[in-house]
Amino acid sequence: VHVPGSSGGGAIGSESIDDDADDEGSDEVHLILEFPRGAAFGRFRAPRANRFIVTRDVTNAQLRPLDAMRRHLRRRRSSGGRVPDMLVLAGADMLEGEEAEVQRTKLGELRAAVSEAHAAGVAAVHLEIACMANAGFVRFLADELLPRVESAGLNEQELASLAAAFQNEGAPALPLPPKPAKTAVVLEWMMRRFALSRIHFHSLSFHYIVTATRTPWRGSRSALAAGGLLVRAVL
Repeated sequence: VHVPGSSGGGAIGSESIDDDADDEGSDEVHLILEFPRGAAFGRFRAPRANRFIVTRDVTNAQLRPLDAMRRHLRRRRSSGGRVPDMLVLAGADMLEGEEAEVQRTKLGELRAAVSEAHAAGVAAVHLEIACMANAGFVRFLADELLPRVESAGLNEQELASLAAAFQNEGAPALPLPPKPAKTAVVLEWMMRRFALSRIHFHSLSFHYIVTATRTPWRGSRSALAAGGLLVRAVL
Protein backbone atom coordinates (compact mmCIF):
# COMPACT_ATOMS: atom_id res chain seq x y z
CA VAL A 1 0.00 0.00 0.00
CA HIS A 2 1.49 3.35 -1.07
CA VAL A 3 -0.05 6.31 0.79
CA PRO A 4 0.78 9.85 -0.39
CA GLY A 5 1.07 12.88 1.85
CA SER A 6 1.66 13.27 5.57
CA SER A 7 -0.38 11.52 8.23
CA GLY A 8 0.29 13.65 11.31
CA GLY A 9 3.43 11.77 12.29
CA GLY A 10 2.16 8.22 11.86
CA ALA A 11 2.71 6.41 8.57
CA ILE A 12 -0.27 4.42 7.30
CA GLY A 13 0.23 1.25 5.27
CA SER A 14 3.39 -0.56 4.26
CA GLU A 15 4.92 2.43 2.48
CA SER A 16 4.17 6.09 3.12
CA ILE A 17 4.94 8.62 0.38
CA ASP A 18 5.89 11.68 2.40
CA ASP A 19 6.34 15.15 0.97
CA ASP A 20 7.58 17.98 3.18
CA ALA A 21 5.89 20.57 0.96
CA ASP A 22 2.51 19.06 1.79
CA ASP A 23 3.10 18.75 5.54
CA GLU A 24 0.69 20.91 7.53
CA GLY A 25 2.47 19.93 10.76
CA SER A 26 -0.68 18.36 12.21
CA ASP A 27 -3.60 16.23 11.22
CA GLU A 28 -6.46 17.72 9.29
CA VAL A 29 -9.85 17.52 11.02
CA HIS A 30 -12.40 14.86 10.11
CA LEU A 31 -15.20 14.68 12.70
CA ILE A 32 -17.33 11.59 12.13
CA LEU A 33 -20.46 11.07 14.24
CA GLU A 34 -21.66 7.51 13.69
CA PHE A 35 -24.75 6.23 15.44
CA PRO A 36 -26.96 3.12 15.45
CA ARG A 37 -30.69 2.93 14.86
CA GLY A 38 -32.55 4.13 17.94
CA ALA A 39 -29.80 6.44 19.19
CA ALA A 40 -31.28 9.42 21.08
CA PHE A 41 -30.17 13.05 20.61
CA GLY A 42 -32.25 15.12 23.00
CA ARG A 43 -35.86 14.72 21.84
CA PHE A 44 -34.79 13.19 18.51
CA ARG A 45 -34.35 9.47 17.89
CA ALA A 46 -32.53 8.05 14.86
CA PRO A 47 -34.84 5.91 12.67
CA ARG A 48 -31.82 4.14 11.09
CA ALA A 49 -28.07 3.73 11.50
CA ASN A 50 -26.24 6.60 9.88
CA ARG A 51 -23.26 8.95 10.11
CA PHE A 52 -22.62 12.68 9.93
CA ILE A 53 -19.22 13.95 8.78
CA VAL A 54 -17.70 17.42 9.17
CA THR A 55 -14.23 18.17 7.79
CA ARG A 56 -11.66 20.92 7.77
CA ASP A 57 -9.14 19.45 5.36
CA VAL A 58 -7.10 21.88 3.26
CA THR A 59 -4.61 19.21 2.19
CA ASN A 60 -7.20 17.03 0.51
CA ALA A 61 -9.45 19.88 -0.59
CA GLN A 62 -6.56 21.15 -2.73
CA LEU A 63 -5.41 17.63 -3.70
CA ARG A 64 -1.92 18.38 -2.39
CA PRO A 65 -0.87 14.69 -2.01
CA LEU A 66 -1.35 14.20 -5.76
CA ASP A 67 2.02 15.74 -6.64
CA ALA A 68 3.83 13.39 -4.25
CA MET A 69 2.07 10.38 -5.78
CA ARG A 70 2.97 11.47 -9.31
CA ARG A 71 6.63 11.93 -8.38
CA HIS A 72 6.62 8.54 -6.67
CA LEU A 73 5.28 6.81 -9.80
CA ARG A 74 7.84 8.58 -11.99
CA ARG A 75 10.70 7.48 -9.74
CA ARG A 76 9.43 3.91 -9.68
CA ARG A 77 9.06 3.85 -13.45
CA SER A 78 12.50 5.35 -14.15
CA SER A 79 14.28 3.08 -11.66
CA GLY A 80 12.52 -0.08 -12.78
CA GLY A 81 10.95 -0.55 -9.33
CA ARG A 82 7.62 -2.17 -8.73
CA VAL A 83 4.60 0.10 -9.09
CA PRO A 84 1.26 -0.42 -7.30
CA ASP A 85 -1.20 -2.81 -8.95
CA MET A 86 -4.00 -0.31 -8.44
CA LEU A 87 -4.32 3.42 -7.87
CA VAL A 88 -7.28 4.52 -5.75
CA LEU A 89 -8.38 8.14 -6.20
CA ALA A 90 -10.59 9.80 -3.59
CA GLY A 91 -11.30 13.35 -2.50
CA ALA A 92 -12.04 14.91 -5.89
CA ASP A 93 -15.49 15.80 -4.56
CA MET A 94 -13.83 18.27 -2.16
CA LEU A 95 -13.07 20.51 -5.14
CA GLU A 96 -16.78 21.34 -5.33
CA GLY A 97 -16.32 24.36 -3.05
CA GLU A 98 -13.36 25.76 -4.99
CA GLU A 99 -13.43 28.36 -7.77
CA ALA A 100 -14.09 27.09 -11.29
CA GLU A 101 -10.51 27.75 -12.40
CA VAL A 102 -9.15 25.72 -9.48
CA GLN A 103 -11.56 22.90 -10.33
CA ARG A 104 -10.40 22.83 -13.96
CA THR A 105 -6.73 22.92 -12.99
CA LYS A 106 -6.92 20.22 -10.34
CA LEU A 107 -9.09 17.87 -12.39
CA GLY A 108 -6.62 18.33 -15.24
CA GLU A 109 -3.86 17.28 -12.87
CA LEU A 110 -5.91 14.24 -11.87
CA ARG A 111 -6.36 13.30 -15.53
CA ALA A 112 -2.62 13.57 -16.02
CA ALA A 113 -2.00 11.43 -12.93
CA VAL A 114 -4.27 8.70 -14.30
CA SER A 115 -2.43 8.74 -17.64
CA GLU A 116 0.94 8.58 -15.88
CA ALA A 117 -0.25 5.70 -13.70
CA HIS A 118 -1.30 3.68 -16.73
CA ALA A 119 1.99 4.50 -18.48
CA ALA A 120 3.92 3.39 -15.37
CA GLY A 121 2.22 0.00 -15.45
CA VAL A 122 -0.58 0.43 -12.92
CA ALA A 123 -3.15 -2.15 -14.00
CA ALA A 124 -6.27 -0.32 -12.87
CA VAL A 125 -7.40 3.00 -11.43
CA HIS A 126 -10.39 3.18 -9.09
CA LEU A 127 -12.29 6.43 -8.47
CA GLU A 128 -14.23 6.65 -5.21
CA ILE A 129 -17.06 9.14 -5.61
CA ALA A 130 -18.44 11.06 -2.62
CA CYS A 131 -21.49 13.24 -2.07
CA MET A 132 -21.78 16.41 -4.18
CA ALA A 133 -24.68 18.84 -4.45
CA ASN A 134 -23.81 20.90 -7.54
CA ALA A 135 -25.13 19.10 -10.62
CA GLY A 136 -22.83 21.05 -12.93
CA PHE A 137 -19.75 20.01 -10.98
CA VAL A 138 -20.95 16.39 -10.77
CA ARG A 139 -21.24 16.30 -14.56
CA PHE A 140 -17.88 18.01 -15.07
CA LEU A 141 -16.07 15.63 -12.71
CA ALA A 142 -17.74 12.57 -14.24
CA ASP A 143 -16.88 13.56 -17.82
CA GLU A 144 -13.30 14.42 -16.87
CA LEU A 145 -12.45 11.32 -14.83
CA LEU A 146 -14.85 8.39 -15.26
CA PRO A 147 -13.97 7.61 -18.91
CA ARG A 148 -10.29 7.45 -17.90
CA VAL A 149 -10.54 4.99 -15.01
CA GLU A 150 -11.45 1.32 -14.91
CA SER A 151 -13.45 1.19 -11.68
CA ALA A 152 -15.71 3.43 -9.59
CA GLY A 153 -17.36 3.23 -6.19
CA LEU A 154 -20.39 5.16 -4.91
CA ASN A 155 -23.51 4.96 -2.76
CA GLU A 156 -27.19 5.64 -3.45
CA GLN A 157 -27.01 9.41 -2.91
CA GLU A 158 -24.05 9.73 -5.24
CA LEU A 159 -25.57 7.48 -7.92
CA ALA A 160 -28.83 9.46 -7.80
CA SER A 161 -26.91 12.74 -8.16
CA LEU A 162 -24.88 11.37 -11.06
CA ALA A 163 -27.98 10.18 -12.92
CA ALA A 164 -29.75 13.50 -12.30
CA ALA A 165 -26.77 15.41 -13.71
CA PHE A 166 -27.11 13.48 -16.98
CA GLN A 167 -30.89 13.41 -17.23
CA ASN A 168 -30.77 15.49 -20.43
CA GLU A 169 -28.97 12.52 -22.03
CA GLY A 170 -31.70 10.15 -20.96
CA ALA A 171 -30.06 8.81 -17.83
CA PRO A 172 -32.60 6.83 -15.77
CA ALA A 173 -33.59 8.43 -12.46
CA LEU A 174 -32.93 6.67 -9.18
CA PRO A 175 -35.71 7.22 -6.62
CA LEU A 176 -34.59 7.14 -2.99
CA PRO A 177 -34.49 4.98 -0.98
CA PRO A 178 -33.15 2.75 -3.78
CA LYS A 179 -34.64 -0.53 -4.90
CA PRO A 180 -32.37 -3.27 -6.27
CA ALA A 181 -34.08 -3.56 -9.67
CA LYS A 182 -34.05 0.18 -10.41
CA THR A 183 -30.50 0.52 -9.12
CA ALA A 184 -29.38 -2.19 -11.55
CA VAL A 185 -30.84 -0.20 -14.45
CA VAL A 186 -28.94 2.95 -13.45
CA LEU A 187 -25.71 1.02 -12.92
CA GLU A 188 -26.00 -0.50 -16.39
CA TRP A 189 -26.40 3.00 -17.84
CA MET A 190 -23.32 4.15 -15.90
CA MET A 191 -21.20 1.22 -17.11
CA ARG A 192 -22.11 1.91 -20.73
CA ARG A 193 -21.98 5.72 -20.58
CA PHE A 194 -18.47 5.87 -19.12
CA ALA A 195 -17.03 2.58 -20.49
CA LEU A 196 -16.18 1.29 -17.01
CA SER A 197 -15.17 -2.30 -16.34
CA ARG A 198 -16.26 -2.34 -12.68
CA ILE A 199 -18.61 -0.49 -10.30
CA HIS A 200 -19.03 -1.07 -6.58
CA PHE A 201 -22.38 0.29 -5.40
CA HIS A 202 -22.89 0.29 -1.64
CA SER A 203 -25.87 1.18 0.51
CA LEU A 204 -27.01 0.11 3.97
CA SER A 205 -29.66 -2.11 2.40
CA PHE A 206 -27.67 -3.88 -0.32
CA HIS A 207 -24.49 -3.88 -2.36
CA TYR A 208 -23.81 -4.41 -6.07
CA ILE A 209 -20.52 -5.19 -7.77
CA VAL A 210 -20.91 -4.91 -11.52
CA THR A 211 -18.09 -6.11 -13.76
CA ALA A 212 -17.77 -6.22 -17.53
CA THR A 213 -17.21 -9.57 -19.20
CA ARG A 214 -13.66 -10.63 -20.08
CA THR A 215 -12.04 -8.37 -17.49
CA PRO A 216 -9.51 -9.45 -14.83
CA TRP A 217 -11.59 -8.44 -11.81
CA ARG A 218 -11.79 -11.24 -9.24
CA GLY A 219 -13.23 -11.79 -5.77
CA SER A 220 -16.56 -10.00 -6.28
CA ARG A 221 -18.58 -12.60 -4.40
CA SER A 222 -16.24 -12.51 -1.40
CA ALA A 223 -16.34 -8.70 -1.38
CA LEU A 224 -20.15 -8.70 -1.47
CA ALA A 225 -20.30 -11.21 1.37
CA ALA A 226 -17.95 -9.06 3.49
CA GLY A 227 -20.04 -5.96 2.78
CA GLY A 228 -23.22 -7.82 3.70
CA LEU A 229 -21.76 -8.91 7.03
CA LEU A 230 -20.80 -5.34 7.83
CA VAL A 231 -24.31 -4.10 7.00
CA ARG A 232 -25.79 -6.76 9.27
CA ALA A 233 -23.51 -5.62 12.09
CA VAL A 234 -24.67 -2.00 12.02
CA LEU A 235 -28.39 -2.36 11.28
